Formats: sequence, structure tokens, C-alpha cells
Amino acid sequence: MHLSIVLVAPARAENIGAAARAMKTMGFTDLRIVDSTAHLEPAARWVAHGSGDILDNITTYATLADALHDISFTVATTARSRAKFHYYATPAELVPMLEEKSLWLEKAALVFGREDSGLTNEELELADVLTGAPMVADYPSLNLGQAVMVYCYQ
Repeated sequence: MHLSIVLVAPARAENIGAAARAMKTMGFTDLRIVDSTAHLEPAARWVAHGSGDILDNITTYATLADALHDISFTVATTARSRAKFHYYATPAELVPMLEEKSLWLEKAALVFGREDSGLTNEELELADVLTGAPMVADYPSLNLGQAVMVYCYQ
């Protein structure tokens, strides 16, 4: 199954570079960006360090719905407890789920939200499954690049 990484409105070029580096390190190549041009800033390439090909092949979209136009199965990340209307899975639980889905689906996407506020409720509604990395409750937040690495590693 082809897995696309989708970043929604990333604000910092450094975070996009870190995400690209994490993707390349773990063997992923398709990075999609919604509502941002921060990847064009020099800092993205500096942090990507050796992952310029990922940055060079980014596709950009105006909306998350546009970015998911050819995707059959969508997983959205969230650190908030808004998962009451969706199926929820940890990163480890996603692996067998995606392996099973790969038997009949060709393309899936893993969606990451804004650095400061995550995904809106409307954007979360576009997902088939919600996920969040288990964290210590005192500080339940990862840098965007760290979050991409956690999921790409799985």
C-alpha cells in the first residue's frame, strides 16, 4: 500500500524539513502539504539534510479534501480527546490495520495537523481512523517532525 504523509498548514519550514528527513529515513516519499508555502523557505532544506528529493516532490493543495482526492483510507492524528465519533487506534495498532487494508486498497494517507492547534473538527471528519501517540499527560505534545518520525517508524 502506498502511504502519503499530509501536513495541514505547517507554519515552520524547519518542521517540514524535519518531517521530510524522518520520511526519507524510514522509506516514505510522498509528502503533501495543505495551505502552506513554508517548504519553500531555505530552513526547510537545511533541516531536511539529505532529503531534498522529498521537498522537491512535494505536492500542495488548498484544502485537506483536495489533498485526499485519490486516497482510499485516511488516518488523522490528534492529541485531543475528540475521537468519540471515530474509530481510534494507537500507532502500534495501525500497523496490522494498514496491512489488512492493503489487501484491497492502494493508497492511504496519514494526516498531521497544525503545529499550534492540530486539525479542526471538520478536518477530522474526513478521516476513517483517528490516532494519537500515547504520551505523559503533563505534556501531551510532540514537535511535528517528531510526530512524523513516530508514525513512519511504526
